[in-house]
Amino acid sequence: HDEAKETFEKLFNAEEIDKAEAEMLCKKLLLHMEMEESFLYPRLEQLKDAEEISEEAELEHTEAKKIMKDLM
Repeated sequence: HDEAKETFEKLFNAEEIDKAEAEMLCKKLLLHMEMEESFLYPRLEQLKDAEEISEEAELEHTEAKKIMKDLM
């Protein structure tokens, strides 16, 4: 998360967006999301208190994937 945050800050503060760096960030984020969706969220859904967190995160991932698709 820290690396992604630093890269996003760099991209947002840059006068020009480095397309290669943006693509690299998108690929890393997609891999990160796939791992969360495959391993973390199924476990969270089994916990009553965490079910809402899992659902919200899945919605956020869907939106993020749409944005990243437009960037790439």
